[in-house]
Amino acid sequence: MERTKSIQEIITTSINFSNEIAQSGEYFEAGEFLYSAAIIIEDLDLSEAFKLYEQIIELYKKQIVDYKLQAKLHEIAELYLRIAEISMEKFQDATMEKKNILNSIKFLKQESTLLKEFNETRKLAQNYQNVAELYLKLSDFKNSIK
Repeated sequence: MERTKSIQEIITTSINFSNEIAQSGEYFEAGEFLYSAAIIIEDLDLSEAFKLYEQIIELYKKQIVDYKLQAKLHEIAELYLRIAEISMEKFQDATMEKKNILNSIKFLKQESTLLKEFNETRKLAQNYQNVAELYLKLSDFKNSIK
């Protein structure tokens, strides 16, 4: 009983602090804070940790909306990857993992188009490698060697 109360206090405090961070518009930071808390909670109460992971994904989605308005393509791609990781590692949801990896690839390709126009060859090469590795992760060998 006391243990359950302590766990709930930790969760409530974590959510409140995360919400304060999110109110400043730093959804990614709020999500990262909550992720750290969820890792600890996972050992104490798995079902509560899953609720936190769902909130983290929602925070990342809000950050994606902000980043789209700012045209931060690389950051959007990274957030989709974080969502993909949580989808697979925590929820064993391969469909959501694939969907989010494909979204990440889409934004990396958009960024690559811009990098090509500005002749940013080093960053462009890194993007091509990232895209190839993501296709490889999906076992899409044809696209990974394109």
